[in-house]
Amino acid sequence: MRSAWLKERENDPVRTQMFYAKKGIITGEMEYVAKIEDLSPELVRSEDCSWTYDYSCKCNA
Repeated sequence: MRSAWLKERENDPVRTQMFYAKKGIITGEMEYVAKIEDLSPELVRSEDCSWTYDYSCKCNA
């Protein structure tokens, strides 16, 4: 699954979630986290942009 997301961005000079979040781009990874956590993709993007969301934490478990 993730390899397809990465392939789409292989020619981008910077490939971090922070980079895309600051540009207002919602990535496949952000959409996935939003679905799993039952959040809006925009919320995940904005939280990623401000470093307040921890992808490694399954907070709704």
